[in-house]
Amino acid sequence: MKNSFIRNSHKKKKNQETAMCPQASKKERTSGEQTAYLHVLPTPVLSVDTEFNVTFMNPAGARVVGLSAEEAIGSKCYDLFKTSHCRTDKCAVGRAMREDRVVSEETVARPREGAIIPIKYTGVPIKDAKGNIEGALEFVLDVTEEVRQRTAAQQKINNFNALPTPVMSVDTDFSITFMNPAGASVLGLNPEEAIGRKCYDLFKTSHCRTDKCAVGRAMREDR
Repeated sequence: MKNSFIRNSHKKKKNQETAMCPQASKKERTSGEQTAYLHVLPTPVLSVDTEFNVTFMNPAGARVVGLSAEEAIGSKCYDLFKTSHCRTDKCAVGRAMREDRVVSEETVARPREGAIIPIKYTGVPIKDAKGNIEGALEFVLDVTEEVRQRTAAQQKINNFNALPTPVMSVDTDFSITFMNPAGASVLGLNPEEAIGRKCYDLFKTSHCRTDKCAVGRAMREDR
């Protein structure tokens, strides 16, 4: 009777282990698939522990910092990306871990000698099975082109603002979206007060709200 009980206990334990194996195997497969996905992303992705030690870095991230993915493991992320946010309260990764939420920021990275890269980066907290934060996942985007376009647009605005003659832009409903100081002064307004107003309510010409309006024709005729 005793031997039968022992055999049944062993059998029950074995069945429990067998039942658990597919679940563990599935979890391992899912984790492996996620890692494989991160590996092929064309933008830098890394994970760090609570001390900012790199625990994973995909090849795209490693290329940015001039290392192999294996060489990056164990390094401090702030020693690799060298942004003005690193080791400050502005760090999105640090905030993600402290505040337990997704945090995004924009800054400039200097990962290698002579390399200056405007980036937008996001920190996502990583938790263990009990919900304790054990690190963060970081996604990094190179926004060099976006910053270049913003800078160019701002330069144009600065140039328009410096012109001594009125310049403005309107949307398709003739609502003012931009007006330089010279234009605003003609109307007795400041530029901010003109935004959102209808141009025909401000300039009140005989062409306003007719087919003769040059602005309306430019939009209709695309010339």
